[in-house]
Amino acid sequence: MSDRTAADEFADQWIHVGWKNVRCFGLDIASGRSRDPVIFLSCGNGVLVSDDLSRWRVSTDWRVTEVLDIVCIGPKGVNGQPTVVAATAYGPFVSNDAGGSWLPAMDGLEGSGVNATFCTTICHARNSDMLVLGTEDGLFGLEWSDELQWAPFGPRGVAIRSICEDRTLGGKWFAASDGSGMLVSTADAQDWRTVLEGHVLYSVDCSSLEAGVVAAGGLDPRLWISRDHGETFDSIDAPLSSISIHALAFDMAEPDVVWVGSTENGVFRVDLTSGSWSFVGLRDASIRSLKFVQTGILAYRPDALNVRTGVNGQRNAE
Repeated sequence: MSDRTAADEFADQWIHVGWKNVRCFGLDIASGRSRDPVIFLSCGNGVLVSDDLSRWRVSTDWRVTEVLDIVCIGPKGVNGQPTVVAATAYGPFVSNDAGGSWLPAMDGLEGSGVNATFCTTICHARNSDMLVLGTEDGLFGLEWSDELQWAPFGPRGVAIRSICEDRTLGGKWFAASDGSGMLVSTADAQDWRTVLEGHVLYSVDCSSLEAGVVAAGGLDPRLWISRDHGETFDSIDAPLSSISIHALAFDMAEPDVVWVGSTENGVFRVDLTSGSWSFVGLRDASIRSLKFVQTGILAYRPDALNVRTGVNGQRNAE
């Protein structure tokens, strides 16, 4: 993967990698012992792992299924291996040996009702050991330690779909919810308020290049943009009324570009300055996860199909 960099301007030629006919919900990347990226996929049948994008293995047993999100939290495991946390429909599971073995990590959730153990998304804080877990019953958090104990972190009774930490105001969080709009915390995460109230939101992402810029999307055919750390949002209408947004990723090189994964309409590249949408491939595919990996390749998952990586090509959209 080392020959593909962030200079790949448009990812509209796509290469299939991984298994087909696997429901994949998300991915994260960790550095392996050789410093090559190790990719972890959260899938309906467990967690798939690869260090070369060509060979894949299922690292989980029958207990760990319907993995809706996954996060790598650095070399905290055995012999400096990555620790991986899987958010599943049956609660979170932890691996301290890069996916070699898995243990349940449900303390603090099991007494909170069945919706609290239905985990939908998970996020690792940028500059601390805080993990934030989104569930069908709101937000839970913990500081990483040998004894993992979840505690309420934000509003309860809200179905969370995506979480993101502000890139410049560490400790300020955004949570996209299914029907309750966007939950926005203060910089110390002690208080929360709701913006875009009543909207069904599936995804939120924060720019790492431009302070205060936040993108959100959901059922409505529009991209919501804030330039003041979530205080106010403006919208950029999608070119098709059938577009709903399930995945977002800010470009790693261009601060005013957001990549959008849509339902049944493939991938778009949105210029925030002009408000223009450019189709960049995978027509008719439903995209639920977008991510730039360390090499600058845009990696994501079409629902119920496979995982692909975008590379610079002749702009022949699939």
